[in-house]
Amino acid sequence: MFIIGGIAEDALLNGTMTRDHWDIDMFVLRDDVPLRMQQLAALGFPRIEVKHEALPGLPMVYEGGQGDLHVELGPVDELNSGELSFVAPGLEGSMRVYLPEDTMLYPASEIDGAPIQTVSPLALFLLRAGLEATGALGPLEERGVAMQKRLRDELLVGVPEDQLRPRLELLDTLN
Repeated sequence: MFIIGGIAEDALLNGTMTRDHWDIDMFVLRDDVPLRMQQLAALGFPRIEVKHEALPGLPMVYEGGQGDLHVELGPVDELNSGELSFVAPGLEGSMRVYLPEDTMLYPASEIDGAPIQTVSPLALFLLRAGLEATGALGPLEERGVAMQKRLRDELLVGVPEDQLRPRLELLDTLN
């Protein structure tokens, strides 16, 4: 499991929690979802359910909660080519959003001295850019825009412009 979302931003950009987070967002390989659900059940999250689907029967986000703590799992597909991607509903149809090669290879970060395994800064940036481009979760909120700017200005300096644009593929059907 690889941390994404606000907690990953705090780890990568600040090294400390800068605000309260109501959930922990994670990327997991789609094939590992049943195992990760069992592990989360053992940690006190017995009910993990589909929150969003990319297509009927193809979950895009799973969600579960226990008390004040919530988790969200975003399944990632590992394609035959070895590339990582996820599928999101788009305004023109379902879209495959490709992730960079370093997505799950980035070294562990820290929050207040505790190690945390996030996706790479480029993957975090392209995840949000891909969701924005597809329109899957609506327009970016002000905080999302600010985090994209910080990632770009602080951690992605020198990354060529073409690598900061998400690679999208319109799907007729899933292969």
